[in-house]
Amino acid sequence: MAKFDDSRRNKYLSEIYRHARVAQVAIDSLHESFAAEPFEINIDRVFMGVQSFLASSGMISKMVWPAVGMVKDPNVREWTVKRKQILQEVLQLDDTSPLASRNLRNAFEHYDERLDTFVSKSYNTFMLDWTITSGPSVFEVLGDAEDMPLVTCIDPKTLNVRIMTASMSLLELNEEVQRIGQLAKDIIERR
Repeated sequence: MAKFDDSRRNKYLSEIYRHARVAQVAIDSLHESFAAEPFEINIDRVFMGVQSFLASSGMISKMVWPAVGMVKDPNVREWTVKRKQILQEVLQLDDTSPLASRNLRNAFEHYDERLDTFVSKSYNTFMLDWTITSGPSVFEVLGDAEDMPLVTCIDPKTLNVRIMTASMSLLELNEEVQRIGQLAKDIIERR
């Protein structure tokens, strides 16, 4: 097995930096979408921005908090553990980072399974899809209940997003993504 040297570490950091840039493009796209008049907002473009942001931030999360238990090969598992330790150390990360939480990431990645659970309930006959709504009341009322008719929603002012039972501020998450991305870039450039 190869030695986990700086050039190999920098490959991961380069990927993190790239995903951080893509995440920022997605956030910018959301802001542009919501700058339109309410009835002119393109919901497909909003969905694309959310999806792109979650995919990029999720990839960073996976690189820094990998599912070590899923790695079958013991040598690769050892590498994965080493990667996790090194990346968390150089990027100054611990489990308090919003990227450490897998709730929104898993809700997005396993959307089909969660949608099956939601739609298959006999009392869920009224369902709203990709709703744009402002104000904390929606998120406070819905909480993490699986029985609400609102499958997914986003607040155009705060970029708080709810997917099934998971919710998070994309702006807060993006602050962490951009901090990590900049740090990754700085480390790479020090070579």
